[in-house]
Amino acid sequence: MIKSSAKRIQNYQSWYFLGVLFVALTLSGCGFKLKGYNEGVGAASFKSAKVEANGAHRDVVHSLEFFLKESDVQLVDSMASAELVIRLGKTDYQRSTTGKTSAGDTSSELIKMTQPFSVEEVSTGKEVASAQVSSFRDRNVDANQAQASNRELKSIQKQMADELALQVLERVNRAYSPGLK
Repeated sequence: MIKSSAKRIQNYQSWYFLGVLFVALTLSGCGFKLKGYNEGVGAASFKSAKVEANGAHRDVVHSLEFFLKESDVQLVDSMASAELVIRLGKTDYQRSTTGKTSAGDTSSELIKMTQPFSVEEVSTGKEVASAQVSSFRDRNVDANQAQASNRELKSIQKQMADELALQVLERVNRAYSPGLK
């Protein structure tokens, strides 16, 4: 009886292993991929662009250039070889206290980044889009962990810059459709 139970358990283990192996092979063969951070980057409706940063936060500029490259847009240095010029204005960065400790220290804050931009089609000189995009974050502040809190703030700023860059790219794609003229 014990041998029979042990054999049955071994049989179940074999079937379990085969099931897991089948699922793993099926998912790897069908092109299954985990959804990632850059999911929002798709094909752009333009092929080349020049980015002009007039007071824009460097993280926003770097993120926009990265996402443009991910969208197969060629970044150029001269207006003559660009299809579009994307002009980033001065990034507005605000932090406001939303909570205080009993000692009067800041315990939470709201962070807001706003990025104005305009887009011009080089061949016609027409403005394609002019707007601003915003990103908001709440964060808890621990006065006893100032260094960790500072690192967290830098990480939040980078995430917000990525979000702003994606919003700019999305707006440009919606506003500029060269085939619909």
